Amino acid sequence: MKSPPMIRLAILANAVIYGTDVFGAIVLRPAIVAVDDRTLTQLPGHSHRIADRRFPAIGASGLIAAVATAALAGASGHWVSAAAAALATLSLVIFLAIYNRVSKPVNTALTAAALADRSPPMRRARRRLTDSRRLSGWEPAALITTRNRPICQQEGTNEQPGSENVAPGR
Repeated sequence: MKSPPMIRLAILANAVIYGTDVFGAIVLRPAIVAVDDRTLTQLPGHSHRIADRRFPAIGASGLIAAVATAALAGASGHWVSAAAAALATLSLVIFLAIYNRVSKPVNTALTAAALADRSPPMRRARRRLTDSRRLSGWEPAALITTRNRPICQQEGTNEQPGSENVAPGR
């Protein structure tokens, strides 16, 4: 079974962002807590300098694809897919608002400090790195739910095209 391109784009674009976040949470945060203040400023500062230029296009394409998926699913009468894509879209918008309010100012300050080669005392930042938790997580689940209930469902049945070749539970 082949998913519509908008669903694939939404999943792929958001997987790039969330994959990066997961790597940061699992690998970088624990490692960065053990370094000196200069490294604690330089590494995330320069990382965010690069990411802040590259990720907006990826995030925007994921958000646009999620909106398009919700619209296409709704227009074709596939309400479960439309609801899942709408939930994903809403979650992305909420995450974007939280990011712009909470994370972006910290990232901007770290980038400025890294570019100026300053190493401000980072005790509070260290504490935030060890205490912070990811607020979002519904977006990937909702997009995958949309993918598993495709817009191209056969008319008049609950069967998906090609479902006769799919093992139960997939």
